Order: sequence, then structure tokens, then C-alpha cells
Amino acid sequence: MSAAVTTRQKPHSLAALKILVAVLGLLILAGVGVVIAGLAGRLDGGGAAAPAAPAFGEVALPAPPGASIDAVVSDGARLFVILALPDGTRRVEAVDLATGARLGAVSLAPAPAAAPAPVPHGR
Repeated sequence: MSAAVTTRQKPHSLAALKILVAVLGLLILAGVGVVIAGLAGRLDGGGAAAPAAPAFGEVALPAPPGASIDAVVSDGARLFVILALPDGTRRVEAVDLATGARLGAVSLAPAPAAAPAPVPHGR
């Protein structure tokens, strides 16, 4: 008799398994759709473009005659102009990109030559 009871429960549990597989399949398809939509959004540029910084016109940076621009670097908010000066030193000028205001300068000079090491006496 126990074999008959097991046989009757088998079709019912099979139907539940089919429903479970169908639901999990739909969840997988929904997850793949979300991933594809996310990737498409990133490839599209991520939505709205970032607002452009207001133009500030022309900025005059003080530089002695004969100076040349060695490099220009930006961190997004500031512009750093590295000048090679005629005397062999370098100067870094900082400019605020939002306003065009000169923030300041740092002069880079070569380090003084090290003094010769003392010679021990008696050798």
C-alpha cells in the first residue's frame, strides 16, 4: 500500500517542480535584462552630460622673458602650468578652472650641492 501512496504524490510534486523551474527561469531572464540595460546605459554615456564649466576668457600668467611651458596638468578643478625658466629652474602656476583665477605659484630650484664627507684622521 505504501507504493500506491508514493505514486499518487509523484505527479503533484512534479507539477510543483515545473512551476519552480518556470519561475526561476523568469527571474534569470529579468536579471539578464537588468544587466543589459545597465551596460547599455554606461555605453550611452551614462545619461545626461555633465554641465560644462563656465568660460572665463583669457588669463595672463606672469612669466619672465625666455620662459617656456614644460607641461600642463589638470586635476579637474585646477590647471597646473609648469614653466621652464631661462635660469634652469622651474615654476608651477596654478589656475582655478571654474573662475580662471590664478591660485598661486611654486618655484622649484635645484637643491644645493652636498658638502664633501669628512675624511677620518689617522688613515
